[in-house]
Amino acid sequence: MTEFRIIASDMDGTLLNDDKTISDKNIESIRKAEQAGILFVPATGRPYEGLMNYAGALDLKSPGHYAICFNGAAVYETASERLISRIILAGCEVRLLAERARKAGLYWHAFSEDRGLIYEEDNFATDIEMRINRIGAQKVSMEDIPDDEEFFKFMFLGTEDQLDRAEKEFQDLCGSFTVVRSMYCFLEVMNARTSKGAALEQLCGYLDIPLSASVALGDAGNDVHMIDCAGLGVVMENGVSSLKERADFIAPGNNESGVAYVIDRILSREFGGN
Repeated sequence: MTEFRIIASDMDGTLLNDDKTISDKNIESIRKAEQAGILFVPATGRPYEGLMNYAGALDLKSPGHYAICFNGAAVYETASERLISRIILAGCEVRLLAERARKAGLYWHAFSEDRGLIYEEDNFATDIEMRINRIGAQKVSMEDIPDDEEFFKFMFLGTEDQLDRAEKEFQDLCGSFTVVRSMYCFLEVMNARTSKGAALEQLCGYLDIPLSASVALGDAGNDVHMIDCAGLGVVMENGVSSLKERADFIAPGNNESGVAYVIDRILSREFGGN
């Protein structure tokens, strides 16, 4: 029977209710898991600053806690804010992607390691990003991005129909980058070596935890690599159908404290493997 030692959970659509809060049941079960020696790790597309809005509920300021941010482009030891790993895009790559956005009639923004969130034109999706993460943003011209500026990720922005089309039109990017859909209005592009799954594998190696002893919980396209590589891959009932097809288990939805449901069954040893 597998002894699970680490649980990596997506935030939006998985751990968080639709109102962007964490239920009392989820918090209680996470604390029980950690008391039992199981590490709980948020694995999110959010920047570090956006994740730390939940630092109190997840005890992220205490030593020995970790977080996967920017869909795996950065792994932090959260109490010290120390980067354990980082995988970046170069400014020259971001400019090329921004030009693709212009030609396709899409908006864009990107997360610079030094400047934070930058964008070129006012738009509804960047407003959503700022509101969700409670961060500001800097308006820039694409031409002013230096070749060697370092970015965690780039995001194409648009309506659901626009990004449905963009996913098909931008298939050529998939060989050079990791491209994932995180929300109806966000199509995210990162270094080809970046994914939540690769970050989970790196963190497990850093902590000397077998990947087979990991659990991953998610709901959207940016969780696919993590669901595939974990010892137990769990998808929420509200998750996208293509991800559910890859899951070992379908949990109750994010508004039904599905994370707590899974943790309680891990603690009662209802989940395990050979």
